[in-house]
Amino acid sequence: METDEGSDEPPIDLQQTIQRLEVSDPQIQAELARFDDQGHPDLRWGDYPWLLRKGSSRLYGVYVGGRLAARMWLIETANSEGLGRRAQLRLHFLEVLPPYRSLGLGTLLVRFAQGFGLPMAVDALPGAEDFYLRLGFAPVDGTGHKRNGWGERTFVWLPQRAPVGEPVLRGATAR
Repeated sequence: METDEGSDEPPIDLQQTIQRLEVSDPQIQAELARFDDQGHPDLRWGDYPWLLRKGSSRLYGVYVGGRLAARMWLIETANSEGLGRRAQLRLHFLEVLPPYRSLGLGTLLVRFAQGFGLPMAVDALPGAEDFYLRLGFAPVDGTGHKRNGWGERTFVWLPQRAPVGEPVLRGATAR
C-alpha cells in the first residue's frame, strides 16, 4: 500500500486499482470528459479520435475514491521510432490528475504496461523525462536532447527477454 505523508486519505491498495476502460460506455465517457477538464490541455483524449479507431488500442485507468485519478492508452503496434519493426507497445496520454500525484499511480500504470513484456515507446512531455528514466526507459537519440514538434522526447523501454506468442493486448484484463 502507498499513501502520501500527512494525507487525510486512507491508504490505497494500488494492486487492486487498475481497470480497463471501455470508451463506448457513456459513464466512462463522462469520467474522461471530467478528467480532460482537470488534466493537461495537451493530453485531452477527445482530441485524438484515431486512438479510438485502433483495434489494438486499450485505455486503462486508476480510480481513487470512485473518481478516475490516472489513465493511459496502450497501443500494440509493429513499428515506432527507436524500436524499429517488431511487436511493441506505444504508451500515450499517461497522466495523473494533480490531487492524486505522489501516490505512485503513474508508476503503477507504467509497471502494469511493462508487465506485458513487450518493448515500449513513449513521447515524454517536457518535465516527464526523469520519470521515464527512473522506470528504465532510455532516450532514443542517446542524449535525450532531440525533441519532436510538440517538444516531446521519445523514450524506449526494453524487457529483459523477448516475448513470444500472441499479441498481448487482445483480451488483456486488469484487476
